[in-house]
Amino acid sequence: MSTTSSVGNVRAASAPLVATDVSSKSLVVLAVTRNAGRKMKTNQVLDLLYWMRQIGALIMGVVLGAGAVEGFVGFVAFGVCVIMLPLVYLNMYLNTNDELHGGAKAFLMEGTMPSLGLFVLVWTLAFSILGGGWTPQRSV
Repeated sequence: MSTTSSVGNVRAASAPLVATDVSSKSLVVLAVTRNAGRKMKTNQVLDLLYWMRQIGALIMGVVLGAGAVEGFVGFVAFGVCVIMLPLVYLNMYLNTNDELHGGAKAFLMEGTMPSLGLFVLVWTLAFSILGGGWTPQRSV
């Protein structure tokens, strides 16, 4: 399909209304599309991994803090849920090839330390407020 431009009689092909390029799709759409990992760019895969870890750290911090979980058990739960599950998701559901996107080390390290900091902060706050770690003092 072609259209005539308003400047002269030059005909230009019109662009399609629906973009088929993966780079124009949002991360949310790509995250729920099965086998989208093979078409994603490296920065999209790493961004998706980063945000999955941040959201997972937030959720795990609230759940473990409200459940009054203490000590090493909380860090093991964080490691399984926030570090390992996104990797399994990327490899099994999205079918990403980690060698095309910087290797396994890049996948393992992307967003891990910021998510650990967020997890510890939220876990401590939720434990103090919701898990019974804090009791208000009565004034006599």
